[in-house]
Amino acid sequence: MKLRRSQKKEREKMKTQTAVIMTENKEEKGVLTRYRLLCTFDAFEETEVFSVFLTTRCEDVLSEDFVYDIARDRDEAICFFRLLCENRATACHLIEIAENFLAGA
Repeated sequence: MKLRRSQKKEREKMKTQTAVIMTENKEEKGVLTRYRLLCTFDAFEETEVFSVFLTTRCEDVLSEDFVYDIARDRDEAICFFRLLCENRATACHLIEIAENFLAGA
């Protein structure tokens, strides 16, 4: 079945799209952490969903963790992102910090 041009455009609008909107690197005492704040457009709910992805390298060990849907509000997501960066959070502590953040929200 061939789709008409208008149907193709409508399907393109429905696709989930993600972009990295902020990135920051912090290094302290040989531990390097890269922080990323991502924004995903949820096609079903037609809203922005913010997530964080951390990568930490200590010596030769690489750790990564990801939290989807930390916030639906851009300012709140940036606040959480800044909290992580300012406190030099590492990937191995991300889940615990996110749980505490969400419990206080």
